[in-house]
Amino acid sequence: MDVVWLNTVIMVICLFLLGFWVYYDNRSLKENAEDIYDALEQMDKSLGVVALVLEKLPEMVPQFQINESPLSKILEFFQTIQQPNAGDTSLTEPALRDDSGRYSDGTKEIKEDPKT
Repeated sequence: MDVVWLNTVIMVICLFLLGFWVYYDNRSLKENAEDIYDALEQMDKSLGVVALVLEKLPEMVPQFQINESPLSKILEFFQTIQQPNAGDTSLTEPALRDDSGRYSDGTKEIKEDPKT
């Protein structure tokens, strides 16, 4: 039975401390309410200035036009690289195959043995 009374007393003390903490926190919040209000008011004015700047931003950006695409020179460069010159072919031509699938140079026809 003593354990039940001891638990009850501990619970009452904890509830009392919790109530005191809530009261103290609420009181300190009321004391600092003016500081919080001033900070919110300053933030509101700052956001108003930012909104004005964002509204006038299209007027502040310089207007210009490009008659030629900036990438055209780069694309022309890559096209000249990919087009090989007539005498500078370093790639070998693919090997030719005849109708039966054998490799040939394409100058003569290879006749098959009728036995095979």
